[in-house]
Amino acid sequence: MQDPELYLTKIGITLPGFFVADIPAELNPDHRSIVNFESYFFSDREAKARFDQNMIAYCGPLTDPVTLQRFRPHANSPRMVYNDRLYLFSSDSAKTVFATMPDMYWLPNLAMLPRADSTEAG
Repeated sequence: MQDPELYLTKIGITLPGFFVADIPAELNPDHRSIVNFESYFFSDREAKARFDQNMIAYCGPLTDPVTLQRFRPHANSPRMVYNDRLYLFSSDSAKTVFATMPDMYWLPNLAMLPRADSTEAG
């Protein structure tokens, strides 16, 4: 989503602050960090700066933009910045594929799969 703040504000969502849940996050791009397809919102610029300095410790599992597999990034995870967004990859080969065609991968192309227990009406 290009501007998640507008959407979240429109539907009336309030998010807790990342480090202190009692202080709500500000829904504004200056208080947001994006890693891969995950958006993180912060109560102030200091909290955002704290996160940005050590993203790996705070971000949790991510989705590799090429393989779409969830993985836990570590200090040596392959990475690159594209369109002002940090991307972390599960492998060097995924980073290489991304680097050759970044426009194909920089936004998620995720589709909802049908539930395993659902049946189509006929």
